Amino acid sequence: MRRLTIDHDTVRRWIESRGGHPAIVSGVPGEGEHVLRVDIPGYDEQEFLAPVSWEEFFRHFEEKRLAFEYDEEGRYFRFASRR
Repeated sequence: MRRLTIDHDTVRRWIESRGGHPAIVSGVPGEGEHVLRVDIPGYDEQEFLAPVSWEEFFRHFEEKRLAFEYDEEGRYFRFASRR
């Protein structure tokens, strides 16, 4: 079942329970600054990811007015607009 949240504790627990950590895209020309990502083992991404602190991650999460959509049982997630 998919859920949508803006609660920082819920987001952090979900990510950490899957062995993940907060990250941003770095070193990719034209990508813009502070594109949020979650680095989870086993995902074969082609992006350049730089780890960030939870504080920095959630600062950008709030500045961009994002929500976190996730599957309670699986590994599906995405960032969505709060609109």
